[in-house]
Amino acid sequence: MIADAQWKANTRARIPARAARDETGLPAIVPAAGADPVHEGDGYWSSRGRREAAEAELAELKLAEQRKDLIRVVAVEAVWSGLLAAAREHLLQVRSRLAPLLAAETDVFKIEQLLDAEHNQALQLLSSAELREGEGAS
Repeated sequence: MIADAQWKANTRARIPARAARDETGLPAIVPAAGADPVHEGDGYWSSRGRREAAEAELAELKLAEQRKDLIRVVAVEAVWSGLLAAAREHLLQVRSRLAPLLAAETDVFKIEQLLDAEHNQALQLLSSAELREGEGAS
């Protein structure tokens, strides 16, 4: 009984006397002039406002992901780490693949062409990045 009286007294103190009402008849969250309603105070209405804002933000993110306007960082990192590992492996093998060819070659232009071709193949690996269907979803 005392708790109910204290609760009523404390909640009335935080709700303005002429607070706007929403369709349920409950006082609407109306920020004071210059106040940030999401981070103001520690009361029920402040908590409710933060919760509603967070739920709305999550709903927007989920919708953007479903529309494929947004992808998960984990999926991008997985694709890029695979591509970088493949390019690294390709570049490390250049020496063993080209050594026999370059040892017998005396034409500088031909050597440059062989080296350019190998490096271009490694760069093509990096440029072929594609996020496959299902990798962006959780």
